[in-house]
Amino acid sequence: KKIRMCVETGKVKFGERDAVKSSLLGNTKLIILCSNCKPEVKGDIEHNAKLSNIQVYHYDGNGYELGSACGVPYVVSVLAVDDDPGHLAALKTVIKSWGYLV
Repeated sequence: KKIRMCVETGKVKFGERDAVKSSLLGNTKLIILCSNCKPEVKGDIEHNAKLSNIQVYHYDGNGYELGSACGVPYVVSVLAVDDDPGHLAALKTVIKSWGYLV
């Protein structure tokens, strides 16, 4: 529910290319990766995120399930959440309580 709320009200970017670019430039606050994300893309995003102090969350479901959680009718392998103070803070709190934030 929190992921969908961020997608509907905040600024998000779907897709590997946009997420890699955002992580490289440091323009995003949180990146969510699905479980079946390509290993080379996953490695690039994690490396860039570490350098830019961006938090990365590994979603347990596959791309279909992440797309469904976002409320979009297509596969989402990577989701980059930009500035949205209220909903981003709520989403980070829920993810931390699950213990999945890296």
